[in-house]
Parts: sequence; C-alpha cells; structure tokens
Amino acid sequence: MRSYGYWVGFLKWLTDLSVTVLAFWLAYYLRFDALTWLFPVRWGYPEISIYWKLFGLVLLAWTVVFYSMRAYRPRHFEGREEEFFHILIGVGVASAVVWGLALYYRVFHQRNAPPEQFLEPSRLMFVMFMCLDVTGIVAGRAFVRWLAERLRARGWQIQRALIVGNGTLGRALASRIWQHPEYGIQVVGMVDGENGDAFHDVPVLGSIEDLPRIVREHGVQALFIALPADEFPKAMSIVQQFQTQPISIHMAMDVLTASHLRTTVSEIDGLPLLNINDTPLQGAAAVAKRVLDIVLSALALVLLSPLMLLIALLIKLTSRGPVIYRQIRMGLDGRPFVMYKFRTMVEDAEEATGPTMSHAQDPRRTPIGKVLRFLSFDELPQFWNVLKGDMSLVGPRPERPYFVADFCRRYSQYMLRHRVKGGITGWAQVNGFRGDRDYERRIEYDLYYLTHWSIWLDLWILLVTPFRMFRYTGI
Repeated sequence: MRSYGYWVGFLKWLTDLSVTVLAFWLAYYLRFDALTWLFPVRWGYPEISIYWKLFGLVLLAWTVVFYSMRAYRPRHFEGREEEFFHILIGVGVASAVVWGLALYYRVFHQRNAPPEQFLEPSRLMFVMFMCLDVTGIVAGRAFVRWLAERLRARGWQIQRALIVGNGTLGRALASRIWQHPEYGIQVVGMVDGENGDAFHDVPVLGSIEDLPRIVREHGVQALFIALPADEFPKAMSIVQQFQTQPISIHMAMDVLTASHLRTTVSEIDGLPLLNINDTPLQGAAAVAKRVLDIVLSALALVLLSPLMLLIALLIKLTSRGPVIYRQIRMGLDGRPFVMYKFRTMVEDAEEATGPTMSHAQDPRRTPIGKVLRFLSFDELPQFWNVLKGDMSLVGPRPERPYFVADFCRRYSQYMLRHRVKGGITGWAQVNGFRGDRDYERRIEYDLYYLTHWSIWLDLWILLVTPFRMFRYTGI
C-alpha cells in the first residue's frame, strides 16, 4: 500500500505542478493580452520573463505549504471538502508570498529599470491566477482519483485486504474503502465470530478461528481489525498472532457507537490521540466560516440599514422603551454574550413573571412586535453580533442561561450545541423547529448540524431561510 500511496502522491504533486504552471501563464496571457480591451494596462506591458523569475519562488512556497499539509503523504486521504480548503489555503499562501516578493523586487531592485523590464505587480493577474489555479487543481485531483480507479480496476498495485469483524464498524470500514478506489485496497472478504452474512459484494469467509487459513489461501497482505471496543483483548491476540508475518495490520477504533460525537485522530510527538467530542470547525474550515460570516453580515448591515432604520423609528413611535433589546445568551463553549434584537414586547415584560418563553399568542408583544416576530425582522440586529464574532450566520439558536440550565437537566447532550457559535438561523429552524416548537427535535437537528457541518450546508441553509421563514409561524 505504501508503494501505491507514493505513486498516487507523486501523481497528485505532478498534476498540481503542471496546473499551477499553466494557470500562471494563462493568467499573464489574459491580463496582458486577451483581456486588455476590458482591463486596460496602465503601466506598460512587462515581459513574462520578469514574472517567471518570481514564479520559481511561487512553486517553492506552494510546494512547502502543500507538503506541510501532508497532501502528498502516502496513505493520507482526506475528504473532498477538507481537500478543497487545503487547496484554497495553499494557493492563497503561495500567491501572498509571490505578491510580497514582487513588491520587494519593485522597490529595491528595479529603480532604474527600463519600462519593459519594470515589474508592477498586477492585482488582477494574481486574482486570475488564484481562481485558475484552484479550479485547475480541484479538476486535477478529480482526474487523479479517476485514474487511480482505472488502475485499480486493472489490478495495478492493489493490496489484498481482509476485514476482521462483520459488525457495524467492519461494515462501515468496508463501505469507506469501497467509496475510495484511490486507496488501492481490495477487500477480499470479512471474518466474523458468528460467521455472519455478506456485506454487498464482500463475502464472509469464515470465523476468527479460521484466520490463518483464510490469510494463506487468499494471499492477504493487510488485516483491518474492526472489532467492538469490548473485544479489545481478542483484537490484541490477533495482532500478536500476525505481527511476525509480512502482513500490515491496521486497527479501526470503535467510535461509531458514540452518538452525536465527532471524532478525529491527532498526535503529540508521535503518540496517537483519539479526539472525541471534537468540533468540525477547526483550521481551514473555521477560517472559511468566519470569512463567510464577516462578508455576508457586513453586506447585510449595509443593504438592510434603511429597513432597520424604519423599524427602529416605528418601534420608537409606537411604544415606550428602548429600540434595541439586549439579552444575555450562551455562546461558544458556554460563554455568555450580549445578543441584540429589536424590542418586540412591552418594556420590562418579565418584571412580574421572571424568565419565560415567548409564544405565538404572547400578550406582552406590541403590535409592531407581532409583525417583526412573524417576519423574523426582530433578529436583524444580530448581524452585528455576527460581525463582532459572538455569533455566526448559521448555527444552533443561542438560549438564555436560565433556560440552558433547565435544558441540561432534561437533555443529556444539550451542551454539545455550544461546541459551535450560535446562529441567526440554523438547521433546526429551516426544518420547522423554531421558538417553542418541540425542543427535543430541535436539539436533534442541532446535533446533526454539529456532526455534519460543511460550508455547503451553511450556504444551503442561508439560501432556503428566506423561503422557509414564512412557512413556520409562532416564532
């Protein structure tokens, strides 16, 4: 598998290199030739040789970044989303490096250069390069996966593997291997203590007691042990039985039974760690979500400012009290923050009752407040919370500390919602669970969002929110 992994890694690197060279040349051609009618050149036409001098440093920075992400490491396989974000970061860092070097070169090394050799870094060219490079690398990686699948179908560099365990974990492992032909693994069968049923096209070849015979007869090169956690001693006995033979042994960790818990694997100075209850919003994913929050919330505050000003004026003219209602909510990691809303109730609405949930027929609502609640316009000031970093555009709705304490007593996994920032809208809200509707189902949807987060899920939720908010009333 290492040999196959090295070949796939090398092919990825070669494809990325070719695409980057082509993208750089094409960006230069578009900026200084094909699109000059649309984007006139003000500072003369620099020779491409000037840019190629800096491009060598681009490739160096680009290669270092991708290797630091272990993108070409044998047996290192990542999901499509993670790969896409790594490509964005790699291309972005490489472009930033070459931009900085170009500015340095312009200031310190070409004061008296003739116009045709004068390098004025083109911002438009670098934007074109980044877009072309990201698109090309994504397409190139897809080509590598397609080629790996064709090679595997022809039997090239395939490792014959046997999965020990035919339960939930073993079947999940077989399914994942089947979905990734670029791994170069052919599952010849499974073994199970109870000699269970076949899974898709993977036959059950016998019981664990038959392992030596099965390994010998089927030419097994790799063992994947996928036994439940309570059978760990049996797994270790299998390791001891085959550790002196020329067979690679891999042990899958039984974390599938931990409902709603996201698990990742990391290491500290070579010591592997299984991270349970981890959040998907780390590294590139967290950066991408934060960038999306900043850009869209700032844009919303600008575009919606006339509407927000009108709402503020109506609130002020029709009822006593402040326009903006400030309330303490629980945010990321259970930290409190001040959340802003347009006031929709009479002043001091909870003075006599204490903290209570609002409902569709709440008599404390003002006439304007009823309309704002129906349209969800009372949430508009929370774009400021998003811009500040207290909230996100998409996430579980943040609750007040008083209700959080009550929910924690009633629902054991409630605090998992606070592994991400609270949102203006969320997966539960677009599926109809808003306000005082079925809290248990709301929590289920929130936990689903937590474990299945992706930037595409966020974009989908944002896209459908305006169409769903009129469907469900009683907010």
